[in-house]
Amino acid sequence: SLKKGIKCIDLTLPESFMKRIHGPKYGVAGIREKLGVYDRPLSCAALKPLGKSPQELANICRQFALGGIDIIKDDHNLGNQIFCPFQDRLKLCKEAIDKGQEKTGRKILYFANITGSLEDMYKQIDFAARMNIDGLLFQPMIVGLDFLYSLVKNKNYSFFLMAHPALSGAFFNSPCEGIAPEVLLGTLFRLAGAEAVVFPNFTGRFSFDEDTCRKIAQNLSTSELTIQPSFPTPAGGINMRTLPEIKKKYQSDTIYLIGADLYKSKGSLQERVKEFLDLLL
Repeated sequence: SLKKGIKCIDLTLPESFMKRIHGPKYGVAGIREKLGVYDRPLSCAALKPLGKSPQELANICRQFALGGIDIIKDDHNLGNQIFCPFQDRLKLCKEAIDKGQEKTGRKILYFANITGSLEDMYKQIDFAARMNIDGLLFQPMIVGLDFLYSLVKNKNYSFFLMAHPALSGAFFNSPCEGIAPEVLLGTLFRLAGAEAVVFPNFTGRFSFDEDTCRKIAQNLSTSELTIQPSFPTPAGGINMRTLPEIKKKYQSDTIYLIGADLYKSKGSLQERVKEFLDLLL
């Protein structure tokens, strides 16, 4: 990795290796079965902005839930801050989502962000299990790929896992060195067990182009890897205006993550989520 002119652009994995790797525990099929949604892409919203209290985030969850969102995830910068303690956030957000589900009759998945020291992360995971939280969000390049995979192998946990690309950008800045995004975010994150992998969409504020996004999505779903497929989850600047065109570039088994656009636009969050869902039909 320190030598110039060397870049990992692809992996060919032998059958003997693949026999030892489980990959995602549930994959695309598991998430669709839990939601009961089979005929369209999935919608996802992030809890923002940093600085909100647990009660304020719970109120946002309630509006998202009443609008019928499929997945709500913590923003990746939400940890165990003094102004938003982890346990308080999970408890109040879970209660708000459950009440919203009761009113709409629609299942919603909540992904809690796990971060901190190793000891703290295990405490967070155990609390999330006691609260019957559906999924966990990780930054594999910060906590480690094998930490993610250890939860896949742990029979005491039944979480869906979502991977966020934080810190991975250090591998992508050179055309001649590093690891290609489709290898790291596509192949390796899938091997590590993520049911869904967040990556910067080509229309957003980051540097990925359309071909790179296509390759990431392809590696997350290809049958050449004899493991469960993962959901490509394009994000980073997706908005209602561009979503119809973006949809043409991905398969139906995609999760579309919209963050800031839901908050900035006119109308209530509940109304905006309904508009979001209409665009996915």
